[in-house]
Amino acid sequence: MRVDHAAAVLHGGAVGRDGPLIGAGYEVRSQSLHIRVQVDEADVRHPVGRPDRHDLSLRFRGMGLLLVGNHTIGTGAAAVEDFRQPERTRGEPLPAPHAADHHGVQSENLLDRAGDLLSNGQAGQAATLLAPVVGAEPGNGVAWLLMARARMALGAHAEALEAARTALNLHPHGIEELFWVSAAYTALGRHDLAVTAAAAASDEEPGHPRLAERHGRALLAAARTTEAVLVLEAAAEIAHYDADVQVTYGMALFAVGRPLSAREAYTRALRLSPGHPRALAELRRLSAAERHIRDADSLVRVADEFAESLRIPAGGLRGASDPPVLQHVARVAFGVCLAALLLLAVLIRVAGVDVPAQLLIGTFTITGATAFLTAYTQLRR
Repeated sequence: MRVDHAAAVLHGGAVGRDGPLIGAGYEVRSQSLHIRVQVDEADVRHPVGRPDRHDLSLRFRGMGLLLVGNHTIGTGAAAVEDFRQPERTRGEPLPAPHAADHHGVQSENLLDRAGDLLSNGQAGQAATLLAPVVGAEPGNGVAWLLMARARMALGAHAEALEAARTALNLHPHGIEELFWVSAAYTALGRHDLAVTAAAAASDEEPGHPRLAERHGRALLAAARTTEAVLVLEAAAEIAHYDADVQVTYGMALFAVGRPLSAREAYTRALRLSPGHPRALAELRRLSAAERHIRDADSLVRVADEFAESLRIPAGGLRGASDPPVLQHVARVAFGVCLAALLLLAVLIRVAGVDVPAQLLIGTFTITGATAFLTAYTQLRR
């Protein structure tokens, strides 16, 4: 991303706590964020798809980078702005970070904890932790983004959309916000809006691999496979270092009937990231499908079946929160059956009632079935 006296916003990795700050033409490094400024150009790499837990305010001048504040660890965005201020000499002390009040520190700690929970796949606990934060601080965009992630992971796509749109209202044109708005719309089967949001995010930061991949996925979910190939082909060429983009590009190629090119894309992804789970899964899926390809007609049929498997119907995905009726019915039925068994036990042991064997067997069978159904619906969460 080139910065020429223009405002921009980054959402990235841990900054200021686990990386050095290096001399003239500053460089900030961490595990997931790399900002380098030389003369009047900044190259930025940062992940999209999760708000961060650290605030870093940076000021870019036309001839260098000026670090003006490393705010309290725990919040989620780094802002890059052009203030057109006089050049600071190298070695001049930086302003001290602003002290956060007690309430702010608590919120930041909660956001930090919620981010860790999401990274560990504990979306339910993260959502529970975030609920009081967004209630007490409705203007906290980072909290809303984390809530959107948590709701998406739980399959509560409508609630995820609401959270992502709230964050977008707080930060119009934010790429992180547009990313999650698009993802939620895709999951709900509202494809035109999903594609529009993904395209808007890509326009905000052209060439960003995560945004281009989201755009391609939105198109694949809408069964617009030819457009998806065009978008992802450009992304795979620009982000030739990104394994995830290569995998999604391979999926688009297979969907339009180009399995050999798809295999090449998956292979590139594995060279970039050996053992990449998605690349391995899609490669196995491709190999299984290729066994059914014998001629041109069978190739078309197999490719169409694969493309259909990527399409999300207009009604949206059936996530874990979408079938609450089944889960509720299973739990209620299991509870009723357990109560019936207890009642029969009391009648037999205490009252000495002669209960027919058929009734006992039937009650045990139904209780076992409802227990299995309850366990199944729980595992789907």
